Amino acid sequence: MKGSKATRPIREFVMAKKAKKAKAGDSEVSESVALVPKIKATALSKDVGPLVIRGLAEAHSAEAQAQAVLDTVEAKRYDLLSKLTMGIFKAAKADKSIDLSTSFLGKEGAQQSAYLNDQLGIALGFKEVQTINVGTPQEAKRVAWAKGVAELVLSTKEEKDTPEGKRKATIRSNFLHSLKKCAQVACSMLEDKVNGKYDEKAGTLLLSGPSIKAQFGQPSVLLNEKQTIGEGDKKVKLTEKPSFTAIAAKAGEKHGKPVHRGTNTRGNSRALANPTAAMDDIAKSFISFVNKIDKPNEKQTAILQSVRDAIDAKL
Repeated sequence: MKGSKATRPIREFVMAKKAKKAKAGDSEVSESVALVPKIKATALSKDVGPLVIRGLAEAHSAEAQAQAVLDTVEAKRYDLLSKLTMGIFKAAKADKSIDLSTSFLGKEGAQQSAYLNDQLGIALGFKEVQTINVGTPQEAKRVAWAKGVAELVLSTKEEKDTPEGKRKATIRSNFLHSLKKCAQVACSMLEDKVNGKYDEKAGTLLLSGPSIKAQFGQPSVLLNEKQTIGEGDKKVKLTEKPSFTAIAAKAGEKHGKPVHRGTNTRGNSRALANPTAAMDDIAKSFISFVNKIDKPNEKQTAILQSVRDAIDAKL
């Protein structure tokens, strides 16, 4: 029986192996021959494999380059936040009229926050006092973006609603967000007598003091979001990831103004590292929100009841 087409390649492989057997003294030596598949010409797309492999190699290279750029940007971000924080700290320490606690105010403190931004802007050079309507009865002074940075953060009428205009708006928004966070960190440093200095090697702030030990479990930390520090036997895990946001959030609790931690502390790291501290954070924030409710509506009442039931089940 000749067998089917499906079994023929296997039979040919076995026969090829037997044909290669030879005697070497009393020992039998055999050489295996790989089965070489034969593919129909109509099934071939020989350009696909090399194309995909080359594409994957290029993508991997591009990804590595992109990651290197992102790492550089991240390192630069710490560097810039550090310099901004220390500049604010220096300004507020030298000029007592600069009230950094204003940085914790919400919408109700919009006017005070704008005034603080103007103070810091003049102190740090990104804003300047300009005279308008010179030589007229309407002559007055105002605080505006400094000419050196205005073109980076303010769009022209022609740029409005264009990609360039939106890019400038994003830069302005990101800067003001960073300014507020750094002002909150500087406020914490002043109020809690935290020692701070820029660490050249790490490229970020090194903070130390009793409040730092109370928050992170160590007398000094680098604000680099690395929760495990040290090497070998000296390796230690901090109670939470040290970051600008973590410092600002802790200071916010002191001022009764919860600060959204966002992704700067990578989610639930505090809850995982210190559940009790996390519960304390949540409780303070929740109590603050509840106290702001004059009379709960139906939906809010349902939420409060569900929280009460959960607490009753645990106590």
